[in-house]
Amino acid sequence: MARLAGVLCLLSSLPGPFPALKYGSAKEDPQFLLVSSPHFGQVSYVQVPAGASDPSNYGTPQPLIATGLTHPQGIAYDRERKRLLIADPDVKQILAYTLGFDDDGSPLVSSGPFVVCTGVESRWVSVDENGDVLFSDEPANMILKVAAADVLGSPDKAPEVLFNGGDMAQVSEPGGVAVDAGNVYWTNKHYGTIAGSVIRGHKTRAPGGDVAGAVSVLATNTERSYGICIARGRLYYTDASLKLYSLSLAASAGSAVELSRSLSNPRGCAADEDGHVFLADRGAGAVYFVETSNHTARLTRVFDHQDAFGVAVARRPAVSLSAMTSQQMSGLSGMVSDGLSGLSNGLLGKSGGQLDNGLLSKSGKSDKSDGQAESSRQSGCPWMGIGPCSSALRMQGTFYNILGICLLLGLF
Repeated sequence: MARLAGVLCLLSSLPGPFPALKYGSAKEDPQFLLVSSPHFGQVSYVQVPAGASDPSNYGTPQPLIATGLTHPQGIAYDRERKRLLIADPDVKQILAYTLGFDDDGSPLVSSGPFVVCTGVESRWVSVDENGDVLFSDEPANMILKVAAADVLGSPDKAPEVLFNGGDMAQVSEPGGVAVDAGNVYWTNKHYGTIAGSVIRGHKTRAPGGDVAGAVSVLATNTERSYGICIARGRLYYTDASLKLYSLSLAASAGSAVELSRSLSNPRGCAADEDGHVFLADRGAGAVYFVETSNHTARLTRVFDHQDAFGVAVARRPAVSLSAMTSQQMSGLSGMVSDGLSGLSNGLLGKSGGQLDNGLLSKSGKSDKSDGQAESSRQSGCPWMGIGPCSSALRMQGTFYNILGICLLLGLF
């Protein structure tokens, strides 16, 4: 692994396909906030700046999906699979789009939509680390799941019913849905003070197991609740109007904290990987950045967005050696082997001491005439993914500097 890491360190300094391979902590790609607008049938995006709490740092939201949707409400993003999930209740479908990314990291639709599930009137959707899609069906009074393996393959297959309001009082016209490693959380939009404003349930239950024992009531402070998200060990959720609440995942029922009562019609919320929370206010036509500290919060209106409802944070998938599957590692090893073969055949002469078959001798000096050098420049260096060999020569200083750094780091 160390030798392979060293090769990647070396190859990442070269042009062509190699720079995409990074080892260690490279600068993160920019992240983008996706926002749905049910009334306009659209999903837009805006880049999240480094100073996320400063409205002046935000640009104007740009359209990501401008056609093909009817009334998109809840959205969720699966970073590993580059998959945007959208709940469109007017067509009774959960839809998926595969996103691509421009050179600057900006999202764009690569393919889709794909129908994940049909026949469900879902307004809220979430996705877990495994790619399983979980969502609520308010009229049917259910919390449902589509396994990752079925997301793009079986739209007509009935989703798995995790929790049914016909079997328990804790599912009462469910609203927003959030997930963590072992649990699904949902809000209720009916009789929340009795059935529970926020409920936690196990994502997996033994067939025939105790249904009531698989759920816990976490809050009973609102009659109707809408959006919900998780950040830094806390739940954030909204009521029908005005208020945003927070609740520790480790807390008992009744310990919810009111963070704000200055909103209009707060709906969806989402958190990025740093724990920053973003909140859509449909009534105000805006998105807020939420800063929390010691059970208090400061909400900053960071940009306007008409009919803002669902929010999700998107970023290009991270590429790291530790995250690669055995198949990916095998393919990478093959590519590295080909790359080293190219280095051997192209950079070094048969004697092992010359660059480009004599253009650079062991001493590092050119031993070709100007005419010979011009011939070599015209022939090109295709193994490096660039054109003229003169370009390759201009890179040799950087190339060997990077090689030296890799050696000093002990990566070879």
